Amino acid sequence: MVYYDLRAALQDGTCSVCDLVAQATARRLRFLFHECITDPGVRMELRASLGFCPRHASAAVQQGHALGIAMIYQDVVNQARSRLSTSNAKSPARSSCPECVSEREDETRYVRALANDLIDAEMQAAYAAGPGLCLRHLDMALAQSRAQVRAFLCMQEETKLGRLAWELGEFIRKSDFNHSHESMADERDSWLRALTKIAGRAPCGDRRCGL
Repeated sequence: MVYYDLRAALQDGTCSVCDLVAQATARRLRFLFHECITDPGVRMELRASLGFCPRHASAAVQQGHALGIAMIYQDVVNQARSRLSTSNAKSPARSSCPECVSEREDETRYVRALANDLIDAEMQAAYAAGPGLCLRHLDMALAQSRAQVRAFLCMQEETKLGRLAWELGEFIRKSDFNHSHESMADERDSWLRALTKIAGRAPCGDRRCGL
């Protein structure tokens, strides 16, 4: 299933690994609020981390489950009070945001699968037809790929980055008053695509944290 998920994601959106990790995060949060809100193990984990990091707290809000958040954070608030009473004014350590931990596991799995599967001609065709990877996931994939796949990735990404650089140049040129009469084409959103190509895409739309 990972093979087919990757093949489909390669031709959609921006970085396929970012997209698949975002989808997995959204599924986990939906499952948390629909099925696991009273699970003792889940609640213990969230108490230990004092809830979510800022990015995943924002993503949790987007799920629209105010009651579930209240139940989780009543525990967290009480845990924070308890920590203060025993900390002697020194902030005790907390565990990592559980969603950040899960995302690291997801991206490792998807990058490893892509690095292995890009030996396949159909997967290579899907990669060539799409936008490729963000730079961070590209670096991860290159580190795990055999020589043939590394050569393919470098060739593809050099071409894709060259096209993006040209589109950025066109956007800049046409933004000048002397050329403002020229209509924008594919370069219209090149500045947004450049941001996501270099920085990656976060599940809740903010800059990635904890990865």
